[in-house]
Amino acid sequence: MTVGPIIAEHTAVAMRAHGYDAHSGGVTDAEGFKGGRVMCSGKECLPHQLIWGCFHKFLVNNPPTDDKKTLLLNVTGFGPCRNGMFTPANDIAIRKMGLEDKVETMTFGNFRHDPSVFGGIWFTTIVADLLNQMRFHYRPVEKNPGDSDRLFHKYLDKMEKFMGVSERPKNPRHMFKGMDPIVKVITDAALEFQAIPVIPEKAEDIRTVFLAGDVFLRIDEWGSDDVARKLNERGLRVIYEPFAELFEYVTLKRSLELVEMENRWLRNKLAVMAMGFVSRKLYEAATKIHPFIKFEHSSVVDKESRELLDGTPFSESILTIGSCV
Repeated sequence: MTVGPIIAEHTAVAMRAHGYDAHSGGVTDAEGFKGGRVMCSGKECLPHQLIWGCFHKFLVNNPPTDDKKTLLLNVTGFGPCRNGMFTPANDIAIRKMGLEDKVETMTFGNFRHDPSVFGGIWFTTIVADLLNQMRFHYRPVEKNPGDSDRLFHKYLDKMEKFMGVSERPKNPRHMFKGMDPIVKVITDAALEFQAIPVIPEKAEDIRTVFLAGDVFLRIDEWGSDDVARKLNERGLRVIYEPFAELFEYVTLKRSLELVEMENRWLRNKLAVMAMGFVSRKLYEAATKIHPFIKFEHSSVVDKESRELLDGTPFSESILTIGSCV
C-alpha cells in the first residue's frame, strides 16, 4: 500500500511484526504518476492515479514470481465517490500488465481474523497526525531551518522501531497495556518541539490556516505539491484535519466504505471504544505541552456539519465541512 511519506511504511512494519511479508508501495513521485496515468482513462480521481502509479512502479521494479502471489492492499471496491472504483480499476490494470495470475487486490477487511494488526496501524496513524501538527506549528517560526522536519523524522523513526517489535501483545484485549512507550514518544517529541529556537517577531505576529480536504492528498507531500510546506514558507501556521479522523468516523457509523472497518455490532462497539481510548490518551500527552493541539471526536465534527449538510450522501465531505465549521 502507499499513503503519505510515512504511514504506509509504518503499516508495513506493523504487519511484518505480525508475521506478514508486507512492504510499502513507496511514495508518490513524477515517475510513478506518469506510469500510473498510462493505465488510467483520465476519469479517475487524482488519489487513484497516484496510488496506482506507486503500485505500478513497485510491480515493475519487483516483478512477481511464480512461487508466491503478490497482494496489493488498497481501499474497498465500493463507496459514494470514485474511490469506490479503486479495486475494479486495479484489477483491470493488473490484467493489462498480464499479471492477473500473480497479483491480486485485497483490502483491510481481509484482516478481520487478526484485529490486533489494526492496533499497531492506529497507533502510528495518531502519532503521525500529532507530529505533523507540531511540525506545521513550529516550522514557519523556527530560527534554524530544518529543526521541525528533523524532529518529525526523529520521532517517527523511534515509532517505527517500536512498531517492529514482534514481542508486543497480539491479543486485542492486551495490546493497549503497552502504550506507555508510545505516550513517551509523544511527550518527548512535544518537549523537543517546544524547545525549538524561534524568531520572536515571527512568532508574535503570525496567522493560522486550516488545511482540510481529500484524506489522501492532505498528507501526501508530492501529490499535494507540498502545500503545507508552502503555506509555512509564506509565514502561516497550519492546523490540518487529522488523517485518522475519517477512519474513526467510518467505524463510528459502522460503514464498510473505504477500509472495511469492523461493522459487526459488538466488535464495532469495542473497536470504537479502543480507537477513542488510544486517541484521547495520546492527544492528552501532546495537549499538556501544546494546548493548540485539541482532540475532537468525529461524532462532534459530524454534528457540526449538520449546520450545512444533512448527512446524505455519506461521504468525506461531511468531515471536511464539519471540521471547517
